[in-house]
Amino acid sequence: MTTPRIIVGAIPGMGRHAPDVSGRTMVRVLDDLEGCGWDRNQITWVDVNPYRGTGLDRVQARMSDVYAEHTLLDAAHAYVTQAFGDVLAYLRTWGEPIRRYVLDALTPWRAVPGAIVVLVAHSLGGVVAYDALLQYQREHPDDPLPVGALITMGSPLHWAWAGTTPEPLVFEAATSARPWLHLASPMDEITARLSMPGLWGEISGQIEDVSVCTGLDPISAHTGYLDNARCARHVAQHLDELRR
Repeated sequence: MTTPRIIVGAIPGMGRHAPDVSGRTMVRVLDDLEGCGWDRNQITWVDVNPYRGTGLDRVQARMSDVYAEHTLLDAAHAYVTQAFGDVLAYLRTWGEPIRRYVLDALTPWRAVPGAIVVLVAHSLGGVVAYDALLQYQREHPDDPLPVGALITMGSPLHWAWAGTTPEPLVFEAATSARPWLHLASPMDEITARLSMPGLWGEISGQIEDVSVCTGLDPISAHTGYLDNARCARHVAQHLDELRR
């Protein structure tokens, strides 16, 4: 069996209705990597869903059932309302167990000889990924991060960083001057460009911003990253650069 060269941990956005990063995205990315000469056995794609892993999905499911019985909102408004609830749950009470779940998931991957670990995250999952890696960096100041690159899509990090100077991440064996790829759709109102030195300081130099049209309205643009051929191509190119 071929030893995996890259292990991808896929973190979805929060919420029980969040699109799956490991499904549609993985198929397109693997197809593109094969076009770059990769053997599919060299890529291991792992679903890292802290929402399910910590049990928050069951709590939110019960709350949603109760909520549905007492409101007259249509499905779209209910979806948006639950999304705000997911953000508040992460910020107020579930942040530590969610970040710990992600970090614990990274532990066994580091033992794979010669493998590079990459996190791919969508929406709030990108905030979770950054926060988890920053927490590891603070807890282990003498060690590099257990990942070689980070890929975020439609993540609201500009809101999470508002009024602050975010700390740069020290990636493990980074093979690129910009080990962090961030995909943002012009119509996606949840996200924005991150590589703005005057606003975010040193961390901007680590981030490669790519603008990709994923939809013609805010909702389809925000969910469209996960089934978009151009997004998959950018992710595949970023992964391909790690082996050089």
